[in-house]
Amino acid sequence: PRVVDNDRDEITVTLDGTDYKVTGLASGMGTSVFVLQQRVWSTVGSLWRYSMLQQPTIWDPANVIADNDAGALNISEDSEGNANLVGASQYQELGAVFSADRIALYSVDVDPDNFSFSQSLDNTGTVAGGSVVRYGNNDLFYLDYTGVRSVQAQQGTVAPYVVDSGSPIDPFLKEYLDTLTQQQVADAKAVIEPSDGRLWLAVGERIFVLSRFPNANISGWSYYSPGFEVEAFA
Repeated sequence: PRVVDNDRDEITVTLDGTDYKVTGLASGMGTSVFVLQQRVWSTVGSLWRYSMLQQPTIWDPANVIADNDAGALNISEDSEGNANLVGASQYQELGAVFSADRIALYSVDVDPDNFSFSQSLDNTGTVAGGSVVRYGNNDLFYLDYTGVRSVQAQQGTVAPYVVDSGSPIDPFLKEYLDTLTQQQVADAKAVIEPSDGRLWLAVGERIFVLSRFPNANISGWSYYSPGFEVEAFA
């Protein structure tokens, strides 16, 4: 066997060419953070934990500090399965929580008594929490197994549905994803490039770029090959 320390709290043991991974992360380790309604939110297993109002360092509901209202929403109680959550973002006025095959939408407020489950979008989602990025008020992009997708409102309504925004490049993208490890795909991350508003999706050693300018009837995909893997956008 070959044992490799990946410097990411993870050990890989290779037996007969097959990699077996063991993580040293605590079971309650958050996988993402997100700010909404004066709180910090973090995905932890099937829980979407939230800090005390305006107190981003107070997470334990048992803390005796005055007015402590920190807590957690158990996503598995409102949608089928005990999904492992990977990330969250804002969709219109809702919080959207992502697992590999489900997007759960919640109405949140400064008062936890007003938190409520809105709906879920099933059989779509992402393993790459960093790929979830909001664009304007009506688009929420993410990397699905099937390619680049976005949550949008159906025309004339506020009801969300999934759009195959990446369909022109999806076959090429999926062929490239097949050459990467599961960890490389899970490490994918996205950003809206600020100078001209293009979507950048970095995965492996490529950055896929969506140039979409509706008023000029422009919508097209391209990619950069910078020769390295992007660790973070800032």
